[in-house]
Amino acid sequence: MAEAGTRIGHAHAEMEARVAAAIAATERAQSALLKNQKLEALGRLTGGIAHEYNNLLQTLTTALQLAAFSTREEKVRSLVQTCQRTVARATALTGQLGAFGRLQEARVATVDVCEQLHSAVQLMKGSLRNDIVVEVHCEEDLWPVTVEPLQFDVALLNLALNARDAMPNGGTLRVDASNLAHDGSGNLARGDYVLVRMTDSGSGMTPDVMAHALDPFFTTKPPGQGTGLGLPQAYAFATRGGGTLVLDSIPGIGTRVDLYLARAKGEPALPAAPLAATVPVRGSGTVLFVEDDALVREAVMRALGESGFDVMVADSGEAALRLLESGVRTPDVVFSDIVMPGQVSGIDLAGILQQRYPAVPVVLATGYTEQQMSLPGVQVLAKPYTIEQLVTLLSRSTTNKVS
Repeated sequence: MAEAGTRIGHAHAEMEARVAAAIAATERAQSALLKNQKLEALGRLTGGIAHEYNNLLQTLTTALQLAAFSTREEKVRSLVQTCQRTVARATALTGQLGAFGRLQEARVATVDVCEQLHSAVQLMKGSLRNDIVVEVHCEEDLWPVTVEPLQFDVALLNLALNARDAMPNGGTLRVDASNLAHDGSGNLARGDYVLVRMTDSGSGMTPDVMAHALDPFFTTKPPGQGTGLGLPQAYAFATRGGGTLVLDSIPGIGTRVDLYLARAKGEPALPAAPLAATVPVRGSGTVLFVEDDALVREAVMRALGESGFDVMVADSGEAALRLLESGVRTPDVVFSDIVMPGQVSGIDLAGILQQRYPAVPVVLATGYTEQQMSLPGVQVLAKPYTIEQLVTLLSRSTTNKVS
């Protein structure tokens, strides 16, 4: 009887442990789902704002370039260049609005992680106090990753700012990067990753604080001193690229943040040579330009015309299809915005054109989009783009088009 009672007790304890583990796993899954839903909602909001801002910046970018091309007065050129630098700053700020949304294919690049880290450290130093020592250590033959470079910088800066606030009396902020072949355990898929680890010697976080640290708008800072978006942005950056972010913190010892970034299939791209902004590049042929925003349409249509193109214009995907079906003229290339009102988006239009007019290449432009594009041969240009970028891409597309 005693032995049977012992067995029953063990079985009961084992059952309780299994139930507790199942409950804990369910709570973790529910917490992760809620966190992702909050980030998705935030991403939709900020992404919509980014789209509108980028349309405004596109109009300014094109109009300022046209103004620079139209004058020989040095004073006017200097004023235009000042405005262009301001637009460039606004473009960088607007890019941060996309931190919580879907990965923007037009803005991704395959980068050297070590170079990216050293570049980000220069940004960090402007925000860190002199009593904080920053160390960067990179493993040899580090794998490249494919990310949005701006969002990578923002994520690292956000983590550094959190570390700074956790070290009011100074300390050490160490950044390590290494290759990792993950076995698929935990919440991370099996595969090759670059592990970027940021460790500080600050005050650390209690378990209660760490449990909410990745929730949007959660902050322990006084009102007006924190947004509660730093860690969530870094988490969103890591997860939408196929990786994740893991926190580990001990009160009084410090905090460690691990960014797992999926290994890229290709090699880092060489930096593009800057294009001249004083002499307009030339193109030729007929462009069907599809854009719903009247200000962008007016500015870019004029830029295309002055660059040597004959321009057909439509203000929606449906209007573009009607124009093509009328048989008035077949363009050499179609250049369309992605996000437009109506039933036919830019991506839908590109798919239809590939079926009906396979010899006509398509180039798309986007300020921000939640749509995922999977059309081979269709190139995407991020707003705001320069006239040189646009004319070069359109000319290249018409040169390489299917005959």
